[in-house]
Amino acid sequence: PPQVVLGGNGAATSYTLAKLGIPVRLNSTVGDDSFGELVSGWLESAGVELVADRVKATAVNWVQSRAHDGGRISTFYTGDPVDWSTGIEDPCAWFFASGYGGVPENGFVGLMTAFDAVKSKGGCVAFDPGPWFARLVPQPEFRDAMERVDLLTGTEKELLTWSVGDSVEDILDDYLMLGPQTVIVKRGPEGASYGCVSGERGRVEANRVEGAHAVGAGDTFNGALIAALYRDAELEQAVNAAVRQ
Repeated sequence: PPQVVLGGNGAATSYTLAKLGIPVRLNSTVGDDSFGELVSGWLESAGVELVADRVKATAVNWVQSRAHDGGRISTFYTGDPVDWSTGIEDPCAWFFASGYGGVPENGFVGLMTAFDAVKSKGGCVAFDPGPWFARLVPQPEFRDAMERVDLLTGTEKELLTWSVGDSVEDILDDYLMLGPQTVIVKRGPEGASYGCVSGERGRVEANRVEGAHAVGAGDTFNGALIAALYRDAELEQAVNAAVRQ
């Protein structure tokens, strides 16, 4: 039977943070239709504060049909673009942002402006580019922007888009030279690898769960990771918590 689940990098990450007891404000486009009511209800009941006005439009939605043989067909309504400048007036301990379906060509420039504003107030920037910026941001532009990022997290495939390395260790070496203090490479059922400028490196194995769907897995990882770091956990502890979540 059909299942309706919370998706969206920012929404699922915020939901996880709130459920783990971290105060969180979400800037995202949520429509005023029935799906938007459902999503906003889930978020607000978890304790997420929505800072952007509800959009007079259809909520972002992704319909995925799966056949018995494992094949899938997807349709995706991308909705309206996010205004990155909303909700950054006040200082924050952590500012997390991620790419999203339908992000406009000027979206990356606007996001970097938001990063600058957050860091000017003493906040830490966490960034997960996802697959969405790959079609928009050239390698030199993306690499130059990494000096604004404190924590870079992404899948191995996504981070390879702008890296000059080939292996996981190469990816860690490469991005750590560009500015981030910490880099996390999410590897799905293989767990996650991590590194920081102090020289600490490690890998956390994951317990495979047969038959589970992966919708929101990486977003939940991000939420649990930031929650642990917000509470001043050591990096290894934080990555362990993220993988286990």
